[in-house]
Amino acid sequence: MDSLTPFEPSWGTMEEWNLAFDKVEDYLRACQVPSRLHRARLICGILRRVNAQGSRQEPPLPALAIAETRRTMRQWFEQMVTDNAPAQNIRTVADEMVALYLSDAIWQWPAAFLEEGPPPEGMRKAVETAMLRAGPKLEVSSMVPRPLDFGLLPQIASMTMVTLEKWPALKVLIAWLLFLATLAYLFWYTRGG
Repeated sequence: MDSLTPFEPSWGTMEEWNLAFDKVEDYLRACQVPSRLHRARLICGILRRVNAQGSRQEPPLPALAIAETRRTMRQWFEQMVTDNAPAQNIRTVADEMVALYLSDAIWQWPAAFLEEGPPPEGMRKAVETAMLRAGPKLEVSSMVPRPLDFGLLPQIASMTMVTLEKWPALKVLIAWLLFLATLAYLFWYTRGG
């Protein structure tokens, strides 16, 4: 049966089914499925599988639809990434989606995303090469705190302060010179200098 053939849900209200359709469409749009027609086909197939599961009170229908979408994605990624792919034992759907985005496979093979059957070999290889690789193992190390080295600036500032403390008249003279220099600059600036 074609996944775009309309179907009558056997349980739930039309409002719930429309909300489930919108949620799954938003989810697939977030996955950057480029074709609206392809998204509609995927959504109809997902909603058919939810309908076949039968009526349930909990969780609500949109949550069931999203759970079915995630299950479908997980199954598709299991076909996508073979056993020799890096980090295969600790893969998550997030890792696989990142690899899919990094490889640009979703744009190079737009009609292959979540389709039944094996994905194209080029798409499979592109995703496998983009799969995240684990970094080096975590090792415990010790870091000894060291005093900060500020260079010559603190020494020069310290010597200047000691000199100004020895000769208070020099401190007053420097303060007055800075004040007069500021006044001279303001006078020059206001006169169109």
